[in-house]
Amino acid sequence: EDAVVLADCLAEIPDAGAALLQYAAIRKPRTDAVIEGSLGNASRFHNQALGQQESARKYMATQWEPNVVRKRYDWLFEYDATSAVRHVLAKRS
Repeated sequence: EDAVVLADCLAEIPDAGAALLQYAAIRKPRTDAVIEGSLGNASRFHNQALGQQESARKYMATQWEPNVVRKRYDWLFEYDATSAVRHVLAKRS
């Protein structure tokens, strides 16, 4: 993602400094969200409920049910870096 966004910014914005600022502005919200999600995963993957068979079953049924997992992670895997850049650059025009 970073490479795509950086390359597109540098290709579309003639001033390198302005391109780098735009790159940072595009990437920051996404990287903040990824970091926040990672912090949530730490407690999710190392939850104390997983230490006992019965509580682990309940935990897995609620936290890892397919619809819950899709809701939790789809934003991460469906992101289109090229579209994100085009959207921001279109606003600049």
